[in-house]
Amino acid sequence: MKIEKIEWRNFGSYGNKISSIQFNDRNSLILVGGANGNGKSLISDVIIYTLYGKLDGKKLKDIPNRKNKSAWSKITFTANGNIYEVERGLEPSIFELYTNGTPYDKAGKVPVQD
Repeated sequence: MKIEKIEWRNFGSYGNKISSIQFNDRNSLILVGGANGNGKSLISDVIIYTLYGKLDGKKLKDIPNRKNKSAWSKITFTANGNIYEVERGLEPSIFELYTNGTPYDKAGKVPVQD
């Protein structure tokens, strides 16, 4: 799995403007640096929440920005020659999964969350 892009809005101290990180170089190490309190750990929280729908040691109500009371995130990644997009949100609740731009809907089979 290779993460291509991360997008988020209203997570923790981040506001209503969409923040994003685009990973263009295929063979590089990514370093995120900054002063304490600048939101470095929040980037890993966005990745974990978007992929798994929960965060260890945090309640879902603690994720959204306190001012806007909502949170949204999206991760685009490639695996096995396919492009996947996972989109999640709180207030309103959103969970969408796309494979190569097509909604993944296997109703009656294994739940999409699994």
